Amino acid sequence: MAEEESQKKELLGLLSEAPAKASLVEKLAQDLQKSAHLVGELAPAVREYVEQVPATSLTPEEWSHQIKGWRSFNEFAGKVATSFTPSVSFSATSYAATSSSNTVVFVTSGVIQTPQMQNAEIKIKRILHRAPLLEEARASMRRLRLDQRSVGERPALDLLEEAHASLGTGPTPALVTLRESIWAAISQLNRRKPKQEAGSGSDMLTSIGRQCGWAHLDGSYFERLAVDWDILVRELSGRKQKAMSGQQVGELFDKALVFANALLSGIDKTRLKLS
Repeated sequence: MAEEESQKKELLGLLSEAPAKASLVEKLAQDLQKSAHLVGELAPAVREYVEQVPATSLTPEEWSHQIKGWRSFNEFAGKVATSFTPSVSFSATSYAATSSSNTVVFVTSGVIQTPQMQNAEIKIKRILHRAPLLEEARASMRRLRLDQRSVGERPALDLLEEAHASLGTGPTPALVTLRESIWAAISQLNRRKPKQEAGSGSDMLTSIGRQCGWAHLDGSYFERLAVDWDILVRELSGRKQKAMSGQQVGELFDKALVFANALLSGIDKTRLKLS
């Protein structure tokens, strides 16, 4: 209990620092503004939500996962504010912190929400809905050549477009196809890494990151994404989709796009084989 309370306090402190860190970054350059603004808006809403979550609702490992994502963001924002760290790495770190925050809502879905938690979750959903998530995912897929057919499979971008076009036709077509798009991206990136390594699922993600991630990213960046993917893929796999409204499908679609952007923006295309 004491460990969970301490971890919750640490996470709340990191979330309190994040808007100020993001504000510093916004002043540096226009090309960083979108990523910094996203976190500057999102962190206070996430903080409102976490503040109401009982400490024992998350395991020490789950609290640690959240802390690592936001500590990485705050540290990276501080570096960007005093250096010329590539903006693409900062964008990736911003998306990864946001992806981690989405999982805290997933894993506390059984907790009775206080009014403050409900209001914070509404803010988070609105912020994500306003963000250019789909446009950035498309751009990243084109940058990484995931718009091209590979080994007889449909390109990840084709599946993404199909998933987006399926919104409004029920939960299964949109969410399952979006899951397939992300899997296709992971599979295609895995085949194009310099050296093949045994493993699947989480091991595959961390292997891609180790061989093809931006050098400026911290060592646990892709490990955290692997944890997020394990949680997200269950949400996309139809377990509760039959009872979902169109609005709920759209909200989960946005959260999946956050993960996709965190993954794709973390890849240095110069480290990938062409095919």
